[in-house]
Amino acid sequence: PKIRSIDGLEAMTNLESLDLSNSEVFDLSPLASLGALQTLSLRNSPLADLSVAAGLPALGTLDVTGTPNVECAVLDDLAVRGVSVAGDFCSQNTRTELGGLGFDLEVDEPQDRAFVSVPSLNAVLQIDLANLAVTRTLATSAPPRGIDLSADGTTLYVALQDLGSLGYIDLATGVQQTVDLATLLQDPGTYDVAEVSPNRIVVSASPYSTGIATIVEVRHDLGDAAQRVASDRMVMSEPFFAVSPGTSSVYVGEASSSDWLYKLDATQSNLPIIAQNAFGTVSGTDHLSLNADGSLIFTTTGQVLETTLLTQVGQLPSGLAVAAPNGPLVYVAEQNSNKIALYDSTTMRRTGERMLPCALLTISRLAPLSNGVVVLGDDLLCAARTVPY
Repeated sequence: PKIRSIDGLEAMTNLESLDLSNSEVFDLSPLASLGALQTLSLRNSPLADLSVAAGLPALGTLDVTGTPNVECAVLDDLAVRGVSVAGDFCSQNTRTELGGLGFDLEVDEPQDRAFVSVPSLNAVLQIDLANLAVTRTLATSAPPRGIDLSADGTTLYVALQDLGSLGYIDLATGVQQTVDLATLLQDPGTYDVAEVSPNRIVVSASPYSTGIATIVEVRHDLGDAAQRVASDRMVMSEPFFAVSPGTSSVYVGEASSSDWLYKLDATQSNLPIIAQNAFGTVSGTDHLSLNADGSLIFTTTGQVLETTLLTQVGQLPSGLAVAAPNGPLVYVAEQNSNKIALYDSTTMRRTGERMLPCALLTISRLAPLSNGVVVLGDDLLCAARTVPY
């Protein structure tokens, strides 16, 4: 079995060489007392945090070959200090200031771009993923909240708060069209939007404690014909959408005083509710993420739910959780931590980590990339990407 803990090693204060290669150790804090340690090998390790190792006064040699999530900047600082560093890949962090608090994030990795809604700017920012530079400002007719990219990558759907409207932005021209849904939604506080299938969009509103709202479907291919769906269920606070990978189901999380989770049948034209959680059994529904085969839902309180009856089958640490689009990995921005932890959703075991690419008070959204992760929080967009060292 692989080594998972080095607790007790702090007593070996005269230790000069240590090999933790091929281990599953994430916490290096016991090394802090090893002032005589000169050589440290962390080959083929899932860890990312080298802060303790970087503070070792006698360290002369460090090997992190096959350990790609360690930060490039930390390795560079050690090399400048005179430490002989061996490695092949590392994590490069970049960031950009948005000019206002970001609300939602949509990543289009095939086109190497991302979109961030910034309500205070009345705009959605288009950002180059390669360097996080803002390449275009897409003005909106009202503060934008939730956004979603069409499957073909040509249209950005925008929930236009205060108007009770859905916006379509043609990404070729930047032109926006709007559909007034305030009467059907029963509230102007348009909150989230999701494309269920091409030209079929669901829209929510969040009246918070001031009233009630409904879920509306819009058919862009039928002249923007709209109807109330979800069995006319009334919702009160922050209704968030997650669409199953096969687009057969839509999940709606309602983050009210008692959190609710609803499953809608997208194979039917009126998207009826076909399942909901038992009272008091689900929490953290302000953000939902489904795994690659659509069998599990992850909430922000760490609950792992199966998608048939919406019952709990596992538990992860609390924090914004997003499943990778392929494979079993789940990224969790753990609370009170400067790390993004990676978990295997089949075993619920921690398998890796990345350092948060920015110091953030609040993490709003997280998006896995093929070689890293993008994080939206406060007024910043930050990325950590694996690059050659």
